[in-house]
Amino acid sequence: MATFTELLRKAEKSEQYWVSGAQIDFSFQLADVMKEEGLNQSQLADILGVSAPYISKLLAGNQNLTLNTMVQYARKLGRVLNLELVKASENRKAREYSIRKSDGD
Repeated sequence: MATFTELLRKAEKSEQYWVSGAQIDFSFQLADVMKEEGLNQSQLADILGVSAPYISKLLAGNQNLTLNTMVQYARKLGRVLNLELVKASENRKAREYSIRKSDGD
């Protein structure tokens, strides 16, 4: 039986792993904005011009958003979308830190 680490290393070789990670990161950032602004899902839906059930899917990381859509959502929230290219090893460290930070809230 494969260990978790072995399975993770295998998953990291697939493009879908990285796509899903980016979607989840965007969802976490939306949740952070909601918390900062004191918004509930219905209020966020009104701001973004979408339905509340769609927001639920979006926050779960279950939407494959285009770059254009992410920029539109960021702008509607008074923010800008900031993308950067980082080495995979640096990204993993940042993600691990982010997860630990979220767990500590």
